[in-house]
Amino acid sequence: MRLSLSPTLLLLHWLIGWTLLGLPPAFWPELTGYWLLAGALLFASAARDAFHLHLRPAPLVKRFMPPALPLGAWQPIRLRFDNPANQTLHLTVFDHYPTAAAECADLPQQITVDAHGWAELTYRLRPVVRGEWTFAPVQIGLASPQGLWQRDDRLGEPATVRVY
Repeated sequence: MRLSLSPTLLLLHWLIGWTLLGLPPAFWPELTGYWLLAGALLFASAARDAFHLHLRPAPLVKRFMPPALPLGAWQPIRLRFDNPANQTLHLTVFDHYPTAAAECADLPQQITVDAHGWAELTYRLRPVVRGEWTFAPVQIGLASPQGLWQRDDRLGEPATVRVY
């Protein structure tokens, strides 16, 4: 599993707002303390949110597809997400299908997985080249509890499919 945290637009908007709040202290220095306090609170909130996201377990992912696919026909591919966490997970999902060999519809998708529950999503794939092709692990974007960060994970096992 590869771990990567990225700020969301919500955090970036909060940072822009805090930066704009720095304009009045530029003219009235007695307000600098309040501006720094607001920045410290924003930093503490963002750090706490990132820490909780880092501790949050990733869902388990399983891909369901036939071992062989017909050339040129749209086929459903199912992904099942099992949530071992005590909190609901909000995911953005992209399956790394063999892009050189197939066309895809309905990706990326967003899905919510309840605490200790599971959820499935389906997308369509149309193979356009014969041969044996490999699906890479599924990529998910996992939102932090306050929505300030997103974690990028690659989950599940690679899978091989034959196209005839």
